[in-house]
Amino acid sequence: MHNLGNTGAAGSENPIQPQEGNIPPPGEAGGGQLFKKLPPDVLKKIMNYLDPASLSNLCSVSKDWKTEAIEATKSNEALMIKNFVEFLSENLRGESYANTREGLRAITPGPGILPLVNLKAVKASILRLKEEIVNWLKNIDEVDLKRLIALIKMSESQIIPDFCENIFDLTWILKGIEGIDLILWGNIPMNPVRLLFEHLIDSKRVDLALEAANMIPNEHKRDQVMQVIVHELTDLGQSVKAKAIAEAMPNESTKAHLLYYIAHAPSKF
Repeated sequence: MHNLGNTGAAGSENPIQPQEGNIPPPGEAGGGQLFKKLPPDVLKKIMNYLDPASLSNLCSVSKDWKTEAIEATKSNEALMIKNFVEFLSENLRGESYANTREGLRAITPGPGILPLVNLKAVKASILRLKEEIVNWLKNIDEVDLKRLIALIKMSESQIIPDFCENIFDLTWILKGIEGIDLILWGNIPMNPVRLLFEHLIDSKRVDLALEAANMIPNEHKRDQVMQVIVHELTDLGQSVKAKAIAEAMPNESTKAHLLYYIAHAPSKF
C-alpha cells in the first residue's frame, strides 16, 4: 500500500510528515465523499480485484463506502452479464449449439444480484454466474471459441463484463483439464495439468490458477490441483499464501499433509 504522507525531496534529512487531522476519517468529508466521487466503473473494477477478506474490511471502514461499493458493483454488472450472454448466444451458429444457446439465454443475472445488500454476497453471486457461463463455453469447440473471441476484440464497445475479464482464460484451462484422462492424474513429473498450474503460479497468475481450480467439478482432480498450487507457492517462498490456501482445504488429511509440507520446506531467505 502506498504511503499517504509526502516524504519530501529525495535525500531530504527532514521529510515532510502528514499533520494530524490532514487526512479525514473515511466516513467524513474527504474520506467517504472522495470514494463517492469515483466513477461507478472504477468502483466496480476495484471490487473485482478484492478478495472476501478485503471486501469485509472495506465494508467495516465506512457506511458510505459500503453503500457506494455495493451500488457501484451491482448497478450495471447485471446488465453487462445479460448483454454478454446474449452476444454469445446470438453469435453461436449451427444446430449443434442449440442447447448451449438455450442454456446461455436462461442465465438471468438481475434477480440474483439486484436484491442483495451485502457486498460479499453480491460478488459471490456474480462469480457463480461467471462459472455458469464458463460451463457453457466449455461446450464450444476450439474454432468457434476463437471466432467468438475475435468478434469481441473487433467490437468498439465493451462486451465482457468487468468481473468476467478472464472468462476465456478459465474456459481454455478447464477445457484442457477435461480432455485429460483421470489415469494421467498421478504424481508424475510430466503430468500436463501439473505443468500448466505450475506455469500459472510461476507467471504470477495465482488468482487465475485458484479460480480455475475451484471450478473443477471432479473433487479428486480439484484436490490434486490445489496441492500443486500450494506446493509451487511454498517452493517459491510464498508460504503465507500457501498456508492460507491449505487451511481452507475441506479434506483434513490433505490439509494436514500440506501444512506439514509448508512447515518443513527449506527457507528461501
